[in-house]
Amino acid sequence: MFGRERESDARRAEQYRDWIALRSPYGLLSLMFGIIAVVDCITIVLGIGFGAAAVVTGIIGRRQLARRPGLRGHRLCTAGIALGISGVALSLAVWHWLA
Repeated sequence: MFGRERESDARRAEQYRDWIALRSPYGLLSLMFGIIAVVDCITIVLGIGFGAAAVVTGIIGRRQLARRPGLRGHRLCTAGIALGISGVALSLAVWHWLA
């Protein structure tokens, strides 16, 4: 953990790098935005903003995956879209509850 880097650490870092290189960057971004939207649904503005960003980047990612068959990440895009919609719905529910 601290100190010298071991050979297993270098292998693990290389595996992570290879895993990320094979995925659509929009799929990863969509998933991150979706998670933030659900977690920040209480702040309403951030939940709706990040939720919309998750849906948009998820759709862009699915289009990119259709054009480039070598990439992976369909489930990341789908999860990002679903979490984005959930984040927006939860934000609107919180807003309705507070109003």
